[in-house]
Amino acid sequence: MGRSARKKKEKRKDFQKVKLKVGKKKAVPDNVTDVNFKSRAIHLKEQLKTDDTQPTNQRKQNIQELFTHLNHYNASMRQESVTGLKDLFVRHPNQISIHLSNIIEHVSSLFTDKDSNVRTAAIGLLQFIAPHVAANQVMPFFSILNSHLCCAMTHITEDIQLDSLKVLDLTLQHFPTLVTKHSRQLLPNFVDQISRQSGGKAASVDAPTRALTINPSSKLSSQKWRAKVLQRLCQFLQALLVTKDSTEFQASENGDTVDVVQWSNDAPVHVQLYMYTNTLPNVTSSFTLRPVSSTNQDMGSEYLTNPDDLLNFIHNDFLQTSICHKPRHR
Repeated sequence: MGRSARKKKEKRKDFQKVKLKVGKKKAVPDNVTDVNFKSRAIHLKEQLKTDDTQPTNQRKQNIQELFTHLNHYNASMRQESVTGLKDLFVRHPNQISIHLSNIIEHVSSLFTDKDSNVRTAAIGLLQFIAPHVAANQVMPFFSILNSHLCCAMTHITEDIQLDSLKVLDLTLQHFPTLVTKHSRQLLPNFVDQISRQSGGKAASVDAPTRALTINPSSKLSSQKWRAKVLQRLCQFLQALLVTKDSTEFQASENGDTVDVVQWSNDAPVHVQLYMYTNTLPNVTSSFTLRPVSSTNQDMGSEYLTNPDDLLNFIHNDFLQTSICHKPRHR
């Protein structure tokens, strides 16, 4: 009995409440976890340095950071990036020509942005940049801008199509010669904005293949929209005529003639590309062969005009000279 009672007492000992004495703290258990920690700051001097060589805007953002934020998923961040770029170029106008390719590439992609505020900010930035650059500077990158403009003009969203006319007005105002060079791409987009194909492939040749777009719930079928498109089309055709007249005037000043060539697929056409290519060349030269040897120097300039004399010269003088100067092989 004494042995079993002792075991029961040892088991109850683990679950008995310890009576604390006055003035003594509770004993710390063996399996306690220490949650206290110490921290120290590490200062890296290279990271704290500010790069003063790159120009920044009012918020101390350089141009590379702003270009990166233009692709942000948040629309407000994209709008702030466009506004920051404009602020940077206002403070540093010389950076426009340096980063012109990146500006056109990133800003043109915002023509089809879903957010209207981002599109408005992008058009405002392009309107600020356009007077600071010449047409020859924009020409290598205008194909990128024109591609995004065509996408905006044929976009499924109506608001994007409405804003595309603002971009077209801007390009016609500052770069009319560049716009008219891409007339084959832009003219069909004008027609598609106010009309649609009708009849399909089964339509006859005499029947009209296009019809005006009529949709009462759409913004693009109203008379105001058609008037806007036709007004831009008129401006585009005027710029095209002005560019054509200036080209012909420059050609007439240089003495060049502008020929219109018409051809068909059945018969070949011969076009004169350069001056005097149809006439045979008439070469007049006073060059005559003369002997090298001293024995034939007194025979005059008509010495080798006779075929017999020419053959004697080849056999006697020319062959002897070539044999004397023939290199020896080791």
